[in-house]
Amino acid sequence: RKHTILCVVAQHANLWGTMIGYTVTTVACL
Repeated sequence: RKHTILCVVAQHANLWGTMIGYTVTTVACL
C-alpha cells in the first residue's frame, strides 16, 4: 500500500523505540 503522511510520521516517531510508537506505526501503515 502507498505510505501516507501519517505512516511516514509514525515511522519517524517509532525511532524513539517505544511500544506506543511501534503500535502507531503498525496501525498507520496497515
